Amino acid sequence: MIKAELIGREHLAPFIRTILPRVQERLNESITRLCIKLSRAVKENKLSGAVLRNRTGRLRRSINYRIETTPTSIYGIVGTGVEYAHAHEYGVDKNVTVREHMRQIKKAWGKDLKSPKAVMVKSHSRHMRLPARSFLRSALAEMEAEIQSQIRAAIK
Repeated sequence: MIKAELIGREHLAPFIRTILPRVQERLNESITRLCIKLSRAVKENKLSGAVLRNRTGRLRRSINYRIETTPTSIYGIVGTGVEYAHAHEYGVDKNVTVREHMRQIKKAWGKDLKSPKAVMVKSHSRHMRLPARSFLRSALAEMEAEIQSQIRAAIK
């Protein structure tokens, strides 16, 4: 957040009113470019093997960005709506409940079955441990210096 105190406000107010729309426009453009670059870095550098390996591509395809503006702020948000992304980003160490479901088995009591058989698995709990593998926060941290310099340049 940038804060400033104006002395002689009555003389500067008309000038500021004329430059404010241009500054907001340049900030909006700069933040949009930075969001695009950050989402690309997450997809190419973090979700292609460096942090998480690509299995189905669902998480990588879900990475998106949006720009939100208010009269006093401009926000660039890069994220995903995939439900398991939070578990990978922050890690998990808790008991979870597994719903009742059908499972196909090919072995019973250590012996192969003649044909696969569908069995019902009852609801149960298990302890889930997943280490944190940050792909969003780490990419943002790597771009921090560039983000700050781009915002300063847009304001100048």
